[in-house]
Amino acid sequence: MIWDGQTWFQSIYGLPENSVTSVASFRTMVLSGTAKNGIFAQMNLSSDWEPFNSGLTSKIIRRLYVSPSGSAYASTPEGLFVLSNSSLISSPLISSLSFWSVISNPSSMNLNIELRLKEDARLQFSLINLLGAVVLNSEKVYPTGISKETLDISKIPKGTYLLNCIFDGRRMSKKILLY
Repeated sequence: MIWDGQTWFQSIYGLPENSVTSVASFRTMVLSGTAKNGIFAQMNLSSDWEPFNSGLTSKIIRRLYVSPSGSAYASTPEGLFVLSNSSLISSPLISSLSFWSVISNPSSMNLNIELRLKEDARLQFSLINLLGAVVLNSEKVYPTGISKETLDISKIPKGTYLLNCIFDGRRMSKKILLY
């Protein structure tokens, strides 16, 4: 479950099971150990979980720990496995997008998005209704540093939507309320 400031909801998208044995975090990455499918990683609280098992000989994870320096430790029946700080930092899950936030949520006129990029990157924003239809789409290249994007939502019906941010072949989503 994740706390969004108002309501707990289950964060299972991409996890093959509900038997999470432990959770650890590093920067914006969260690692989840499972009872039989190994470790999964999530870049932020609204993205899908992805397998993160390279080098593990067992997929039974008893405990996870990430040190302040960023080294990750996984306890398995076969022993302790270590992922060095440099491996965690250079993970493909850590991309050029280091931060994104929707400043105006809920909203009725504009969605104001702020993002921070480590390098120039092409990003796509898609607003999707609960039936899965794309109701708004925007794609462009953003420069290194802090950028702001404003999406006009004044003609979109009231309701709950998902705002997808797609970059480097990965998708992150945030729940959006339009009134």
